[in-house]
Amino acid sequence: MVIRQMVSSDLDFALRCANAEGWLSETREVFETFLAYDRNGCFVAEHDSQRIGICVATRYKKNGFIGELIVIHAMRNRGFGKRLMQHAMGLGGDLPALAVAAMTTALGGTR
Repeated sequence: MVIRQMVSSDLDFALRCANAEGWLSETREVFETFLAYDRNGCFVAEHDSQRIGICVATRYKKNGFIGELIVIHAMRNRGFGKRLMQHAMGLGGDLPALAVAAMTTALGGTR
């Protein structure tokens, strides 16, 4: 798996991931805002040159937030989500506080 910085051409993929989870609050504009605020904290995971997941890690002055971690259904239970989370957490290594959003989805997973 390769984790790379999200770019504008990934926004539709990010939106499809959020829609597949039923996360109606995550619009294209929300992902555009994440990119505009902290481009270095927006990631796409690829496996065999195919996009398989996303994660957003937003840094503020003294804290940060990790959310929007999604691995597409067909690629789950292979450790890709764990690697995305580890990558995102590495971004906040020097922060005194790092919040991780967890929310149960309709499918029984967590967000």
